[in-house]
Amino acid sequence: MTPKTGQTEGASQTPASADDAAAPTLSVVIRTRNRAEMLRRTIESIQQQQDAPAYEIVVVDNNSADHTAQTVRELAEESAVPVRYVHEPVEGLVPPLERGIAESRAPLIAFCDDDQTAAPDWLRELMAARQATGADYIGGSILLELPPGSARPGPVARYMLGEHAFEGPARKLEDKAVPSLGNMLIARELLRAVGPFDPQSFCGGEDTDYTARVRRAGHGVFIAPAAVVFHIIPPHRLHKDYLCWVSRRWGSNLARRDAPGGGFRLAALAVARLGQALCLRLPRLIVCRVRGNAMAAADAEYLLHRAWSYARSSLTRLWPGLFPQPRFHASLEISAESRFTRAASGAAS
Repeated sequence: MTPKTGQTEGASQTPASADDAAAPTLSVVIRTRNRAEMLRRTIESIQQQQDAPAYEIVVVDNNSADHTAQTVRELAEESAVPVRYVHEPVEGLVPPLERGIAESRAPLIAFCDDDQTAAPDWLRELMAARQATGADYIGGSILLELPPGSARPGPVARYMLGEHAFEGPARKLEDKAVPSLGNMLIARELLRAVGPFDPQSFCGGEDTDYTARVRRAGHGVFIAPAAVVFHIIPPHRLHKDYLCWVSRRWGSNLARRDAPGGGFRLAALAVARLGQALCLRLPRLIVCRVRGNAMAAADAEYLLHRAWSYARSSLTRLWPGLFPQPRFHASLEISAESRFTRAASGAAS
């Protein structure tokens, strides 16, 4: 492949013009915001894919204030893989995602996050799984890259940090398991059939919502365990305050998912979750603390935060005039993570 670079600005939703004959088989879309150094590792890992079909890399910069644009252009200049920089001014989780889909040129689109690195055979394994299953919606495994010397967190914490460790052959997921958009291959035709991602996904959960819609539309959800990416975990993400915040976002996303079922159902689920938290999670937290099992106690505490956030978010959806809670909901938006990175930087200085 010969080096090819490019840059697209603005918020147009039309794909970049290109000769159809030169269009790649696969587009890798990365949405990013203020993570230039982690993004560098992400792009470099994708540039080094082995035995992959012809592919391009589309980086969608969602109004970064750091040197993201310069980093992408530097990497693109010497790349044997086409790397294109796109600026999306509308902030959020879904606008850059949809912009990346619109700007990509291939019939198949792979998604990777800007805080991940891909195994050298990542794309090869995704494509092998598609060939073996004929699937149009395939997720891979996500393993955690923890800071050196850090203790391995409990299973609840690992799940919140993005761990999706699958085993076995490529296959259809028959249960409620949900692959992550941080490691996903989706056919463009399926995206057209199912429609755009939910623009109201301010606090995450856009992949969970989309997977549910894919299933409701009659499409299979498949997994390729051998297609692996590694989620880079900075030290601040192992702090309890951060994981409690992620737990509250988790609870809010669950309430948003359950809300279309009706007010009575949502209220009943909120009461059930609170009851489970008080009758099971709280006693477990106390017992684990008495026994000195810090990891299990932390996991129990995170589940309590999830239940409490589910109840608060349900109140807003059931009676928005009485319980608007704007500060609470604003605190759960993904942009709020910056306060944890600032706190970590301040502690290190």
